[in-house]
This record gives sequence, structure tokens and C-alpha cells, in this order.
Amino acid sequence: MSFSELVFLLVAAAIFFASANGVRVRYPRKGIGSRSRDVQFVSSRRLLSPAERASFIDLVKALAKRGYVCPKVRIADLITVRSKNRSAWQTAFNRIACKHVDFAVMSKDGDILFAVEIDDRSHRRADRKKRDRLVNQVFAEAGVPLVRAAPGKLQASEQLTAVIERFWPQAQLREEAVEGLSSRIRVVP
Repeated sequence: MSFSELVFLLVAAAIFFASANGVRVRYPRKGIGSRSRDVQFVSSRRLLSPAERASFIDLVKALAKRGYVCPKVRIADLITVRSKNRSAWQTAFNRIACKHVDFAVMSKDGDILFAVEIDDRSHRRADRKKRDRLVNQVFAEAGVPLVRAAPGKLQASEQLTAVIERFWPQAQLREEAVEGLSSRIRVVP
């Protein structure tokens, strides 16, 4: 047997044993997934829409440094699902896992106080109304107040004022609200 035949047999045996033991050669990928050329990750540039940004500023002003405003918070991070039945727990968790509220307000100690949803035009769609009913039910059951407001109406909201006074009764709230605005704002207790 020649040297080249011996090398060929050794390489063939090594390949055979490697494949039999599940060893695979992996090539580095430049992206995520097998079709990385079809997928690209790009910055959204802005976290908040113009209406959400205006509401964020109004909410920060209304709190007057008594608490913190967190935008776009996942409901499952605010509300915990409890069940002794694993299947029931998973079903309930899945219903809230990918849903967010526009803002969550927490105390300086990090306690969750209340959440805020800005109900723009998209909330008129049938699918959004169904989602809003679920969100209202979840927050009511958990005992976390949920303030709903139309865009641009948050700072003038009597309900927001009531929720803030609930957590900070001694607070002197600003009287910058525009008088005569129709209140399309409600608090889910």
C-alpha cells in the first residue's frame, strides 16, 4: 500500500467516524438565520410616535418628579399570571406576553402605580377593541389602574389627576389643563 493510499484511507475513516458521531463542520454566518441576506436589522430611530411623545411630556410634567414614566412596557412585566395549572398559566401568559401599554408609572421605589394607554384612531378598529377589552380586564383583575386618554387629552384629564392624587395625596397638581375639553378619558380601577 502506497503512502497516498494510506492517507486516503485515514482521511476517509476520520470522515466516517466524525459523521457517525454527529460531528458537523459549521461555517460562520454573518446574520441571523439561514437566509441572512434576506433579513436586515435597522434602528427604528424614534421610540415614540409624535402623539406618544407629547403624552410622555405631559405625563412627566403631571408627575412633577414624584415618580418615573416608562414608555412602551410589556404587560407581562407589569402583571404576573398565577395558576396551579401549567397549561392554563401558559394560555393566560401568551395572551399578554406580546402586548404593551404606552406608559407605566412607577414610584421612586420602583413600585408599579398605574399604566396609561393613548387611544388613537387605531383603537377604533375591531381587532384593537377586542385587545382593549382584554387589557382592561387584565388590569382590573390585577388591581392596577389603567388610564385611557385620547391623544392630546392626557394633561387635561381629571382621571389622571385623580390617579395621581390617589398615590400622592399631598401633591399640588398643576392647573394648566385647558378648560372645556371633552373628557374621553376613563380609568379602569
